[in-house]
Amino acid sequence: MSLRLRLLSIIIGVAAGISLLFTLLMIDDLAITWLDGSSELARSAAQQAKASLLARLGGKNAETMADTEQLWVKLAEQDAVLPELLEKEMARSQTIIEISIADAAGRVLSSSDPMRKQRALNSKPSLEALRQANAFARLTALLTGSSDFEVRLPIGVPQLQRPVFVIQVLVSPALLRDLLVPRIRSIALISCAILGVAILLSIWLSNIMLRNITRLGEEIDRIASGDAPPPRTDVPSREFALVQSKLNILGQQFRGFQSVLEKLEDAVLIFDASRRLVLCGNPAKRLLGAVETGRKLEELSFGAALAEVFQRKTAVQNMPLQNLLADVEFFPGGTIVRVRDPEGRKQLESELDLSNRLAAVQRLTGGVAHEIKNPLNSITLLLEVLKMKTPETVEELDVISEEVRRLDRVVRTFLEFSRPVELNRQPLDAFELLRDILKFLQPDAERRKIQVSLTGEAAMISADKDLLRQALLNIVMNAMEAMPGGGELRVSAAREGNDCVLRIQDSGTGIPPEKLGKIFQLYYTTKEHGSGIGLAQTFRAVQLHGGKIQVDSKKDLGTVFTIHIPILESVA
Repeated sequence: MSLRLRLLSIIIGVAAGISLLFTLLMIDDLAITWLDGSSELARSAAQQAKASLLARLGGKNAETMADTEQLWVKLAEQDAVLPELLEKEMARSQTIIEISIADAAGRVLSSSDPMRKQRALNSKPSLEALRQANAFARLTALLTGSSDFEVRLPIGVPQLQRPVFVIQVLVSPALLRDLLVPRIRSIALISCAILGVAILLSIWLSNIMLRNITRLGEEIDRIASGDAPPPRTDVPSREFALVQSKLNILGQQFRGFQSVLEKLEDAVLIFDASRRLVLCGNPAKRLLGAVETGRKLEELSFGAALAEVFQRKTAVQNMPLQNLLADVEFFPGGTIVRVRDPEGRKQLESELDLSNRLAAVQRLTGGVAHEIKNPLNSITLLLEVLKMKTPETVEELDVISEEVRRLDRVVRTFLEFSRPVELNRQPLDAFELLRDILKFLQPDAERRKIQVSLTGEAAMISADKDLLRQALLNIVMNAMEAMPGGGELRVSAAREGNDCVLRIQDSGTGIPPEKLGKIFQLYYTTKEHGSGIGLAQTFRAVQLHGGKIQVDSKKDLGTVFTIHIPILESVA
């Protein structure tokens, strides 16, 4: 969530909370006001009922207090006018639903509801207790409750410790609710209007407050993506201009650091304190697959393997990670993970060693070939002279001549291999080059019962067509010869990053592991009649084009040659 959204959420949340609290306080204050009014009316109704009862009794007394009490109860119970007076008093209030007069035993003597007479007086929650309850309980009872509330008024005489009569006034929460709800709606509408104005004000204020912060965020995003800052036409504030200049310097340093990461063979990943990946280069994507900045460690494919190390915060070295090795180092505010491919490093060292040995062989063979060439020419001439002088030895001399010619071919190969090559580079579609080679060899493939397939896409490179064609032709012919009983030959060309990747895969007998590291050596061959020159020439041609060649082989499953050549810069 962006800072603007977080700030808006906080402001709106606070405004909504204040508005809700204001609304609840207003509603509770309204409820208290109405409860006070209803309580006052109920007490007034009880006093009026008391006055009506005493008036109807008319001051009649008996000889004893007990007889007087029985007389009063009998008169109240038999009075036909008293219920009418109670009903009229009840009608004066909008919230009172019943007024009853009961004796000391709780038996209803007279009531505004005729059905209540002679029944027991039911006890109800006190209206005054509701008034004194907490706001939540008070509002819950008024807005959702169904039980009536009472106001009681006892009537007695000084001679008795207990009341003679009890007057009960019942107040209905439903009637109170009917009076309160319209006013509550008005309060809610006012609160919503206040909240709407607060939201509009918060949006306006946040836009003003975050205008420069948003610009800083854009600058930081550009730094993270490696882009240069565009020229600005507006004039920022002095403080913002100062921060922006510092960010520009930081961006230059960051882009320089990122370019260094792109050139490394090892993958370097930098995580912040929250385990979020903030920086990585193409080597990380090449070694670890899909790696995107901004993701948490747990969201990455290799995150589970590093989680324990991150939890312990202890530096480790040479930790196994997906057939790779990883070094983890911690610094204040983040973590650096360096991942390397041990096999790739060994292969690179092997290629360098092979390249050095080939260069040494070239220097040696160049000198030796020149020294041998002249004596061979002389021997050839002398053999021709001997044939004319000694006809009887012609057959033996022909054998010697054939061997000399074979030795001469070897010397010429030496000279050809050791001669410096000047590449005749031109734009070339590697996919079309493979198509031409396979078309040329198709008759031979059909004769050998080999199924050939070509897949991929156009991939433009800068190459010497003849030299690269011969290099690829050597690999394809070796692949076909590795399948004497037929098989499948798969060839592909594709773009991977800044490289054109060519793959030639056969389903032949494969190359034994002990021989795999020697196949690019000059004059090393695994074939009975092989020269040992083809793959050495292929290795040399790929290197001259600034590429690299890899081979993977499994016995009886086949061999895969993978060639990486840089993409033409104009289309990269």
